[in-house]
Amino acid sequence: MARSLHSSIIVGALLALWWAAPALACDDQDEDGMDVGLVLSGGGALATTQIGALTAIERLGVPIHCVVGASMGSVVGALYAAGYDADMLRAVFRDSRWPEVFSGRVGRRDEPYLRKEQDDLYLSGYIAGFDRNGLRLPAGFRSMSGLQSLYRQLLDHVPAAQDFDRLPIPYRAVAMDLSTGEAVALGEGDLVEAMLASMAVPGVFSPRNIEGRTLVDGGLAAQLPVHVAHAMGADLIIALDTTVEPPAAEDSWSVGQVSQQLIRITVWRNWQDQERQLGPRDVLIRPDLTGLTTSSFERAEDGFDSGEREALRYQEQLLAIKRLAAPPLPPRPPAQDLRPKTLLVENRSVIDGALIAKRFDYRPDDLDDPEAVHRKLRNLASFGPFGETDLAVLDAETAMLRVEPLGLGRNLLNVGLRASNNFDGDSQSAILGRYSRRPFGPTGSELRVSGQVGTDLGITAEFYQPFGEESRFFMIPALGYRAETLTLELAETRLGEFWQETGEARLRFGRELGHWGVLAVEGIFETVRARTELAVVELPRTETEDQAGVGVLFGIDTLDQAEWPVLGIQLRASAQRLEQFGDNGGTANRYQVKAVKPFQLGPASVLLRAEAQSLDYDEGNISTILQLGGFRQLSAFAEKSLLSDGYKLGSVEVFRRLNPSDALVSVPLYLGVLAEYADVELDLLGPAFSDEYYSVGGYLGTDTVLGPLFLGTAFGNGGNHSVFVHFGRSF
Repeated sequence: MARSLHSSIIVGALLALWWAAPALACDDQDEDGMDVGLVLSGGGALATTQIGALTAIERLGVPIHCVVGASMGSVVGALYAAGYDADMLRAVFRDSRWPEVFSGRVGRRDEPYLRKEQDDLYLSGYIAGFDRNGLRLPAGFRSMSGLQSLYRQLLDHVPAAQDFDRLPIPYRAVAMDLSTGEAVALGEGDLVEAMLASMAVPGVFSPRNIEGRTLVDGGLAAQLPVHVAHAMGADLIIALDTTVEPPAAEDSWSVGQVSQQLIRITVWRNWQDQERQLGPRDVLIRPDLTGLTTSSFERAEDGFDSGEREALRYQEQLLAIKRLAAPPLPPRPPAQDLRPKTLLVENRSVIDGALIAKRFDYRPDDLDDPEAVHRKLRNLASFGPFGETDLAVLDAETAMLRVEPLGLGRNLLNVGLRASNNFDGDSQSAILGRYSRRPFGPTGSELRVSGQVGTDLGITAEFYQPFGEESRFFMIPALGYRAETLTLELAETRLGEFWQETGEARLRFGRELGHWGVLAVEGIFETVRARTELAVVELPRTETEDQAGVGVLFGIDTLDQAEWPVLGIQLRASAQRLEQFGDNGGTANRYQVKAVKPFQLGPASVLLRAEAQSLDYDEGNISTILQLGGFRQLSAFAEKSLLSDGYKLGSVEVFRRLNPSDALVSVPLYLGVLAEYADVELDLLGPAFSDEYYSVGGYLGTDTVLGPLFLGTAFGNGGNHSVFVHFGRSF
């Protein structure tokens, strides 16, 4: 009797719990039919086959009652659950600029002018940071900011605070808890963040933090998360799978290949556990992946076709599921048009939050133009040393601007390399490094100390201090020292070699003109010491000059790339007036104008360059000399071998990229031809000397993390010929 009463109590308690428990995400009302769960595996660009399979599933009329995805499958699943049909998904995956999206970099055109000026020195990105705990290395070599921005645009109708069961189709994104290794099914919160956490491949992307959990790619814990669909209440499963079985190991594998194999094995073993949970009436569709890879987004159409073909092979099984399935879910009310007027700033950086809000300049109408929002976020990311900048709509009244600091901290390191050799005894090289304290304070100030060691030596310390309501005005005090070798050639004759040391102090005041230009004035003090190392004519052994003055600068730069641009324009004009002290006292005026404009010519690009510089001074001396020679500065002549006090330089360059630009992983390779002309004047030795120089050449070029690399040859007048390798910016 007691046992029977005990059993009755347990049964009653279980019935009460069942009655009080919330409904499962899938309908779970089996009176009207069985509930169908769609399960999507990870696989990067292989997810295009899943979209092709969805095309066939939709055409057959098979209803879907809940969706679960891991890694890139979570992206397809989230968009599908949020209302995108197969045709819309095809357009997203076919038309999105995936190389740009996955790079996570701010486009050059959206960076402030002063940042472009710094980046064009061809130092690397930040390779490390350090603090009191030691050196800090990047948690991932790519940012998810590009993916985040794309997903925000695609899901602008979904509030960032969302119960995923309230989507048109209930949904779960699967990630792995990096602390426990367990699979985590995300069912509420920010849908975009859930997608990013599910595809945060360790080593490629930094882990995501959601509600105190550190999460990474879900494929490492549940590559094909069948168990999550069961937990949601699914009775029948359609699994779209792109998992690849690990290849046999080889003794000759590198460390990278071994690491990749360990990940493949981890994914494959958990896939096998999940695959065993499929029942006899479930359907597992594994499309043919021949010719496709996890990064081949440029072959999206092939993926669509493969997935659709494979799904149609299971037409009878899919129709059997349709006969057993409950009716399709009723349509949800139309998404609310979200245009909140209130902006909240979630700021985890040291930069003042009010300044961030003013710099971002939020306007509700911007939400009608996703590209405008994207541009503002990229511009904000360039202004501050931010890991991510994100605008999310919380509800109809409130938008949230979230700003994350760099994961490396505020003490940052860059490295760089420059090298040039014409295989004729003329070579130059330098190793570069930079320390930045960024930001230095809450206004976005920055301290930079840069140096180079090699055939040329130099060190510069500068402090960038923005001010004004949006920090568009700036002040930059700077101190610098450089030492370099100058070679004087006239009429194919080397007349001398000089060692010149320059110390300088500058103070620049200016204003940014949007992200595209700058206007500035500066005060200058220079002390120059030139020592004659070799001369075939009589020249002073040493010469020292001190000079001070003022200058003005106007610049425009909207080029999309520094070396091989296809869009935009670059214009720089400056003038300086200097008073010289000492025995050679007098005045000197320096003028410079430079313009670069690219044009498209069918599959090729044309790059027009024009540059002019001049020096007007009372007494000529070696310390005021301009330099020409080297790649894109008369390529047939050695680096800095042509000295002058005034020149006009023009060039026409035609180049073409040889390999596709739409591949996710692609090292660009360019073929180019270059014709250059210069009119050079020199009044140093008196009487005034003037000559014309020509150069025609060709090159192969590529871009690296440390700057551009060129291998080429050029022929010039006077029998000059050069075969050269050039790395980084010209000296």
